[in-house]
Amino acid sequence: MTPPRRATPSARSALVAAGLAGLLALAGLAGTAPAAAAAVLVAVALALGWPGLLLLPSPRGSAAVVGATGVLAVVATTATALLDHDREPLRALPAVLAVAVLGAFTHQMLRRDLRPRVVDGLGGAVTGLLIAGQVSGWVAAAAAGAAAAATTGAGAAAVGASVLAAALPVPRPASALAAVAAGAAAG
Repeated sequence: MTPPRRATPSARSALVAAGLAGLLALAGLAGTAPAAAAAVLVAVALALGWPGLLLLPSPRGSAAVVGATGVLAVVATTATALLDHDREPLRALPAVLAVAVLGAFTHQMLRRDLRPRVVDGLGGAVTGLLIAGQVSGWVAAAAAGAAAAATTGAGAAAVGASVLAAALPVPRPASALAAVAAGAAAG
């Protein structure tokens, strides 16, 4: 039996990723609320693409867990940043991630398809929710001030350039080298 092939980056997906990185960078410079809106958009986009990227066995449930984690992490970070200026905005993130891991386990237990590839599904969902939760760091950087937002903007530009270079229609080693070079030049 031949294993299914994973999705490879296309020019369209590279443009979407680069556009989201640019939006996140600009929103971070505009303030906490715009950064939160952009971070929610990025978390939802990540949730929609994550199960297909890893070929997870239960894509809808995995996308729901990943997306809910990203949105809740952004909401918790934004609320902490706006309501309590003296404390660390990311202090609620560990609690959100802990509940999300329990949600991933619950999702796997409630599957009705006899749970084939349960380890793949759980590992993929937990990895995705950890990445989605980290999106809230962009909100914390925007709340920290202009210097942090400018630094994260440069990071977003590096990510966007790397993603675009990785989708070039050249052999994989050349594409990887181009992605590293483009990211270093942009960042």
